[in-house]
Amino acid sequence: MRTPISILAFIAGVAYLPMANGGMPFYTAAPIDARIVDADTGKPVAGASIIANWQLVTGSLDGERDKGQLEVRETTTDANGAFHFDGFTKANPSTAELRNKDPQILIFKPGYRTKQLVNDYGSRTYGLIGATRTSQFNATTIKLQPYATDPASGGEAAYEHFKIDVDPIIAACAWKKIPNALLAMTRERERIKSLNPSKYVDLPTVSSADRYEGQCGSATDYFKALQR
Repeated sequence: MRTPISILAFIAGVAYLPMANGGMPFYTAAPIDARIVDADTGKPVAGASIIANWQLVTGSLDGERDKGQLEVRETTTDANGAFHFDGFTKANPSTAELRNKDPQILIFKPGYRTKQLVNDYGSRTYGLIGATRTSQFNATTIKLQPYATDPASGGEAAYEHFKIDVDPIIAACAWKKIPNALLAMTRERERIKSLNPSKYVDLPTVSSADRYEGQCGSATDYFKALQR
């Protein structure tokens, strides 16, 4: 006897439920290679801090909630403005999933506007994207916009927040994986404040990581030991 088409459709729908309503048991991230250049001159931007974080989340119509990091990595651009992240496969023991921050690429360089890059999947359902994730910015040239004047001056806008969800990275104690980037932002904030104490500079710093000292340990002590 033939199985009714409606029953087959129901079975097929059930088979997709784990993908549509929860994370994969593991994720594979493809390698990332890209290049950063000055938006005005086209010249390579060397020494830029690059963070890649694979943000796990839950929620849908009631709002998206951060549920930790699958992975966080950092690097810096070389003399040609190039940077690279190795690919990896990593288990996901939670029911959370990767969405468009798979990864999120965060770029910081003193004298330039901070930049956040995430994948754009349009109307596609995140749960059906699959376990293998690739940055849409792989093999591209990314333009970084320089400030017209020193951000310490009164005429230029303040450095905005890193244009990223820095708090989820810090709250997951993952600041230990981005020491160079966090130190670079801390030093730039200190530089600007020393020149203009009243200037608003909303950059993440080592001290901002100390908000989670109870669960992550002291960021201040960690970085003091790191710089000895």
